[in-house]
Amino acid sequence: MPAQLFHWSNVCDQFLAKRDYGVLDYMANLEFLVIDEIGLKDWKHANRDLSALLNRRLGKWTIITSNLSQAELADIDARIASRLVRGDNRIVTMTENCPDYSQMLYKQSVNK
Repeated sequence: MPAQLFHWSNVCDQFLAKRDYGVLDYMANLEFLVIDEIGLKDWKHANRDLSALLNRRLGKWTIITSNLSQAELADIDARIASRLVRGDNRIVTMTENCPDYSQMLYKQSVNK
């Protein structure tokens, strides 16, 4: 099944700032959606829109990434944190000693 990746900050910058909700309808109807970096933008209306999107995607394949824990996301918006554990959803939490792949690549490139 093909997946489509959206960086949440780009969605916020390009579409939600212009109040163009067509992208949310598109994202809601995809078979397999990957949303990268939720919690990066703390826009009140973006949080509401993300919450509604996650509601509409319940039961569909959705992967969400964030550097924030579920508790930290709950501090931003409890509705989003709640929707992460609904239905058959699973949360995969990285431990503190799990290295950040992007940071490792960056450090390797700087140290060359």
